[in-house]
Amino acid sequence: DDIIKIGEILYSYAKYHHLVMPAVAGIPAVGEAIARSLQERVRYEQGLYIPLVPLSKITHEDGSREIVPVIPTKEYEPNQLVLGLDDLATFADTKIEAVSRLRQANYIVRDFLVLLDYNFGAADVLAGIAVSLHSIFTVASVFDYGGEKKLIPQHYLHAARVYLATMCAYLKSTAA
Repeated sequence: DDIIKIGEILYSYAKYHHLVMPAVAGIPAVGEAIARSLQERVRYEQGLYIPLVPLSKITHEDGSREIVPVIPTKEYEPNQLVLGLDDLATFADTKIEAVSRLRQANYIVRDFLVLLDYNFGAADVLAGIAVSLHSIFTVASVFDYGGEKKLIPQHYLHAARVYLATMCAYLKSTAA
């Protein structure tokens, strides 16, 4: 049910912000489920079928994981636009890998849509490869809303904000 709701939310955002989505590719495993949900929402709302460009991950013996090369399908040939999807953005590593694999297969990726952005720099990293990151929520907006509505105790909000500020400072110092 949560994945269905996330698909509905992302669909509404994409439609409102005029994101082009002739096909979608979700990062396994959550992003893939979200892509299927979005695909169903487009079919329900517009009566259109948008294909999924499949992304797959493998796990190596050392525990590391990687997205494998994309095999184009007859359902959606290369040299066409694909909207990338995932549940969240932290450092953009998997998004960069997904975009790279899609581009290696000659798909065009200009936008990546996520539910939550931690604001750890993923948008800037993706901008460096000509991809715009779109997010429904940022961690800061969730904290603001939770604090305003008194859904999150103030001491938890303070601790979480301190942690995020510390992480952002650390990340900026390591990037320098």
